[in-house]
Amino acid sequence: IELGRTISWRCFGFGNAADTSTFSMSGDDYDMAQVEEAVTKKAAINLVADQLLQQVGDRIFCLFAVNTRHGDMLLEELQLRGLNVEAQYGDKSFKQRKDQNDRMLSGELQGLVTVQTVIAGWNFPPLSLVAFTYSTMSKSRFHQAIGRAGRKCKIDVPGRTTYDNAVLLDFGDNIKRHGFPDGKHNYSIAQSEEEEGEVNTKTCLNCGFLELSTAKSCSHCGHIFTRAQKETGDPPEESWEDEGQVVEFFGPRQRSAIAALRAMKQMYYQRGRSLDDCQKMVEAAKNVAIAPEWHL
Repeated sequence: IELGRTISWRCFGFGNAADTSTFSMSGDDYDMAQVEEAVTKKAAINLVADQLLQQVGDRIFCLFAVNTRHGDMLLEELQLRGLNVEAQYGDKSFKQRKDQNDRMLSGELQGLVTVQTVIAGWNFPPLSLVAFTYSTMSKSRFHQAIGRAGRKCKIDVPGRTTYDNAVLLDFGDNIKRHGFPDGKHNYSIAQSEEEEGEVNTKTCLNCGFLELSTAKSCSHCGHIFTRAQKETGDPPEESWEDEGQVVEFFGPRQRSAIAALRAMKQMYYQRGRSLDDCQKMVEAAKNVAIAPEWHL
């Protein structure tokens, strides 16, 4: 990202991910039969379809399903909602896949529903939204899948905007488990003990934002963490995990940028400016529209 070879990310997580504590393990991943049972429930299918429709706009997207049955159910719901989307499974020939790519480049087709077919080796820079719809213990599978997006695009697609960021919709708590797409990751087989397991996080008691466990304050709303919360990481009674609630996860780069904007606003405020003036001055100085969810 810093070298300008890829674009930045916006990451969204959803609160009613399946309860993986009840899942059995099959090899190095969850039992996919149990995962399938959880994600093919009508409420889960509708959540994915509704949130994708809300977030996608004119972005070209790719949605990763647990298997073809799950994919077909999602495909039907997305088409019912008016999205021009098709499935791309392993039974598609090279010619059929190329035809789908060409129709996305022409602006006719907006997205694909797939399983393992395009997780690795698919290079399509106009792709700017990825939805990962299930929980996985495989760090490499998750990051290879979402890595289909995030590439710098110099291709103009009719009727589509070229974005300077990619969007990840995570419906399986995978960001908490495997980290942000723009983080540093070790994919070697022999991982150290420090690199194994879930990313250590805690939930801000003030705004419900998911923060790294080492943080002394919430980068989302500025709340100062107490020593007790640093040690326990207990979530609030009504956190982002409530059913149907969505939260945007901010990676290290985004948190740093937001902190810099907050510091500038505080500097103007200490000079006697009103909060509204401070906001306008920061926006003018940095040529940026400050989003409400940044809680400056």
